[in-house]
Amino acid sequence: MYKLTFISIILIFSNLFSQQPEEFRAVKITNVDSNVLFSDANIAYAMNFLVENNINIILPVVWNGGWTLYQSNVMDSLFGKSIHPSFVGRDPLERIIIEAHRVGIEVYPWFEYGFAAWYSGGTSPFGGHILQKFPEWACKDQEGNIVTENGFDWMSAINPDVQNFINLLVREVVQKYDVDGIEFSDRIPAMPIKGGYENYSVNLYRAQHNNQNPPTNIYDSNWKRWRADRLNDWFKEIRNIIKSYDKNLFVSSSPSVYPWAYDNYLQDAKTWIEQDIADHFIPQLYRYDFQSYFYELNSAVNLVGAKKEKLVAGILMNLGVGTNEYVMSSDYLLDALKANREKGASGEAFFYYEGFRKNDNKLADTLKATFYENPAFVPMRGGTQFRPKAKIVNEDNAEKIGDWHTYSMKGYEDKILRVANSNFAEIKYYFDIPD
Repeated sequence: MYKLTFISIILIFSNLFSQQPEEFRAVKITNVDSNVLFSDANIAYAMNFLVENNINIILPVVWNGGWTLYQSNVMDSLFGKSIHPSFVGRDPLERIIIEAHRVGIEVYPWFEYGFAAWYSGGTSPFGGHILQKFPEWACKDQEGNIVTENGFDWMSAINPDVQNFINLLVREVVQKYDVDGIEFSDRIPAMPIKGGYENYSVNLYRAQHNNQNPPTNIYDSNWKRWRADRLNDWFKEIRNIIKSYDKNLFVSSSPSVYPWAYDNYLQDAKTWIEQDIADHFIPQLYRYDFQSYFYELNSAVNLVGAKKEKLVAGILMNLGVGTNEYVMSSDYLLDALKANREKGASGEAFFYYEGFRKNDNKLADTLKATFYENPAFVPMRGGTQFRPKAKIVNEDNAEKIGDWHTYSMKGYEDKILRVANSNFAEIKYYFDIPD
């Protein structure tokens, strides 16, 4: 009798447990037009806010402006600076991982700049500190100029030294930090269509094509295919690097829409999906109205075919500031999420955090009241909470030695303990750790 009752209870709880949906609910955290990364307090507050709105993944930028947004030994050894100038003395990645995991949110660092070296805006000097030190790393057009596209100056994604540089940065992140995946974007792997005429790429092409030079027609189908395959080879390599360190780390890719991305930046998402190079395919369906969004969503659905579990819709929630600012409407947001579910997408990745906060949190409140009313597991985690929320256990079980006083200052519950003199003091905490 007792055994039967016990089994019944387990079955009831198991059934309730399985009802929690599996949805990819991600938000990009930027260092542009956002203050989240610029203080530890802002990071903690943002993570509290996101988990309250049932977000389960963040994509924090770690590579922007030609600098890392974490303390990098690789960058320090090559360029004499270990971190982006705006974050000297801090490590925002370390802090955001601590705070995100505290509330049960997974973290996939976002290599936003990709194979771009610098943003010159199309005005010389080009290349920034990276190409000034390593000019042979530059992506070149037929005239021998550094390739600049939309203001970004590019490195050659085919050059093995450039590939190794990015490999070192990615490897550094996955080995040094307790991350849950890596997110690549519209500049990685990528190369502007007019690139590929640098010495290394030309010599490699000639070696593989009976000493013939690459076509002068940058849109030649075989020339496009050859360059895209070199990028695909790198993507397979970096996936193997990530997975060999920890098979539980996801490789997420957020390219521009296909086939535009292939025709303009050699981003071959079709191959990435077919060959399972990317665990998550997050096309940037960044459109300003629902009809345009729906068209791109349908294209993405057709591209993934039977592999709909990979498809995550990239949604442009907010862009710019001031008079040029765009914030999507609540109606558009709801229509987009409804369409995503009807088409079988696994969820959404929003660009970017500040869109949740605009107009007194209107879009966040809209999500919380509708599609994100309840928490969700991250897909492909076996229906479990891969990052359980932190819990304070035995919080009063501490042994204090010395002259400790409560000090009114921002800290846990808006106060801290501190010692009023220079005499020896310590606190020993004792915890029963359940997991």
